Amino acid sequence: MTSLKDLQQKFISDCLSGDLTDDNVSMSNDISSDTISAKGRMGIYRESGVSNIIIPLQMTYPIVEDLVGEEFFKGLCRKYSEKYWPKSGDMNEYGIEFAEFIETFEPAKGLPYLSDIAWLEWLFHLSSLADDKDITDWSKFAALSEEELTKVTIDLHPSVEIMTSAHPILKIWEMCKNGGEKTLDLSKEKGGHVLLIRKNLKVNLYPLADNEIAFIRSLIDGETLLEAYDKAIEINDNEATKNFITKHIEIGSFCSYKIK
Repeated sequence: MTSLKDLQQKFISDCLSGDLTDDNVSMSNDISSDTISAKGRMGIYRESGVSNIIIPLQMTYPIVEDLVGEEFFKGLCRKYSEKYWPKSGDMNEYGIEFAEFIETFEPAKGLPYLSDIAWLEWLFHLSSLADDKDITDWSKFAALSEEELTKVTIDLHPSVEIMTSAHPILKIWEMCKNGGEKTLDLSKEKGGHVLLIRKNLKVNLYPLADNEIAFIRSLIDGETLLEAYDKAIEINDNEATKNFITKHIEIGSFCSYKIK
């Protein structure tokens, strides 16, 4: 008699084996085929399992689906599930490799921006699920001495995510979110940087300039506020740069500060 462990391994193998045939069903000797063939029975289970996997992917990647259409998206999800089966019962954890998979998915080669849109959607997903954290009283920050300011490090809100793309992903995102005609001349558009932050239960997306993302990355790396600010100034010392600190306190990127 086949052990439970072996049955489970065969079941998963059949679910992930691609197209089932009468010759490649691992469980053919372990299930009854009096009325329905082993291929037919496993096909039912597999279709049910794959359908249950597609639903959370649709919830996480609605813009990818909007861009390629439902039929293409479901086919993409099926191929993805054959390579990446869920490792956990928590489907919020499923889909992290989706953007990387799209890069290698031959039918999507004509949409070079699609994998970056998928990664942006994954970051949006992570931001929406991130822990919350109390915001400090920033009125005390204004009272710090010059010496204390040189030692300040910033704790970013747990929902902060950033990314850089060679494609105009924020414009594509907004085009899909706003509905209407989906036309964008990519030859006339540039890539850029995006910051995601959840505030009042809503994830907001903000475009970042080159010096601004350098500023945020420096803070993520643990550099002091003034060190990060100096890096931003080296790239572009404009009027907007002077307002970085105020801006990120207002939008909620900055959660608290410490003095080293």
